[in-house]
Amino acid sequence: CNSLSTGTADESFTNLSYTISLAHRWTDDVMTYLSYSTGYKSGGFSGRTVAFIPDQTPFPFNEEEAATIEMGIKSSWFDNRLRLNAALFDTSFEDLQVTIQSGVAPITANAAEASIRGFELDMMAAVTDSLQLTLAVGLLDGEYDEKPPQLGDNLVNAPESTVNFGFVYDVDLNNAGSLVLRGDYTYKSKIYNNAENTRLLTQESIGLLDASISWISPDEHYTATLGGKNLTDEEHLITGFFQPGIGYTEGVFARPNEWYLSLKYNF
Repeated sequence: CNSLSTGTADESFTNLSYTISLAHRWTDDVMTYLSYSTGYKSGGFSGRTVAFIPDQTPFPFNEEEAATIEMGIKSSWFDNRLRLNAALFDTSFEDLQVTIQSGVAPITANAAEASIRGFELDMMAAVTDSLQLTLAVGLLDGEYDEKPPQLGDNLVNAPESTVNFGFVYDVDLNNAGSLVLRGDYTYKSKIYNNAENTRLLTQESIGLLDASISWISPDEHYTATLGGKNLTDEEHLITGFFQPGIGYTEGVFARPNEWYLSLKYNF
């Protein structure tokens, strides 16, 4: 009978992260800020090995470090009926942890340096006493500053643009309780699901629609909700695996259109 022997390894990781922030409140409803922060992701070991090779030592990888400078505004308007927040940021990564192939085994390695610049907008508006609208926009410009040749040119899971729009509408049924209608639409531009930017694992831009309707009893003890996710039944990838050594590609798809019914009792 064959057995697999593995080696041992020992590493230690230490890191001191910090944040420096300056903020100024111009009025009771408007505040701007500027911050600089650092962070890290712990190092570790890749334990995935190839069978029947004795005395394999786990591959260590170092911590990933990041530094971010951000400036933004947080505000509310029209007697708090409109909330508007926005931010610009620039993040640099050192020893970026990525999954690469070593022989036929995927391992985590500190294979790259990268930078991401972006803009975020978050808005919530109470249009009427019954209707609330939300909007979130994200723009990213990410790139590798250094990388090995086996990696693609684009960062993993970093779409250039994302947009989410939602609404909540309350309907008063008087003595019969109330109805709450919700809808959400999310758009994402092209997403690369692996470090090699494999074509079969690249998800093109996509829009997803969710909606629900809830009935709430007059005493607010009971809530019944009927909802649907991915209403247009979009087929889209969320992750995957590529093994160039044997020409194998495996993709994982998100759930298709689904419906749900929930009943809740509030004590």
